Amino acid sequence: MPPSAKSARILVADDDMPVAQRVSDILLMNGFKFVDSTSTISEFSIFSAYDLIIIDIVWPSPRRPKYESSPYLGLTVLTYLRKTDPLKLVVLMSGKLFDLEHLAQIQNADGYFNSHANASEILQIVDRLTHSRSAGAPIGPTHLPPHQLRDLSRGLLTLSNILHEVEGAPSLLGLSSPEFDKIRNYTKELQTTLHQPPPLDHSKWKSRLDFINGALSGARNVAEIVEKLLKFFT
Repeated sequence: MPPSAKSARILVADDDMPVAQRVSDILLMNGFKFVDSTSTISEFSIFSAYDLIIIDIVWPSPRRPKYESSPYLGLTVLTYLRKTDPLKLVVLMSGKLFDLEHLAQIQNADGYFNSHANASEILQIVDRLTHSRSAGAPIGPTHLPPHQLRDLSRGLLTLSNILHEVEGAPSLLGLSSPEFDKIRNYTKELQTTLHQPPPLDHSKWKSRLDFINGALSGARNVAEIVEKLLKFFT
């Protein structure tokens, strides 16, 4: 990783300070130089000093700004930063099951992980984002416009996180165990090829996504993610 990637200014924000500190410690112990943690957000101006924001989705009222009535502070911050600083990197985290009700908003983040994720999962996401930003462009096939590459990466990451959260209970998505395993393997394969040299094998991508889309037809919120990805290959 380029040295500048480890110099990214990172804020970890969670209303549970031990959680925020744990994530911060993982990053600091793995070479990141500038990592702060907080369990209270009083003003959104705090985010301007950082390159990457890692923030919990749900916050109780004593820990969020007085003017914020919604408990979904992480989603509010994400929307705010997308409007005021579109290039700011935002990763959401949550200790609860993946929130399907707010899936469309969560998908707009640059990454997502369970707040109890192990160090390797957290580092994989943060390393990818900071490396990409330090290089000046997203990692992946240069034959795709940057905004399409970013949408593909986000969509696959969201799908991967959903599969992780329902592992062991595929029926929550209307899937049999063999279907779930096949979708999980296809998703991992596509995530891997996205970070390989171009060009993408469009026929393989379309075939994999067509299968995933058909299998998830009973889970419309999730299938809509796949349908958006399919548009790049039709």
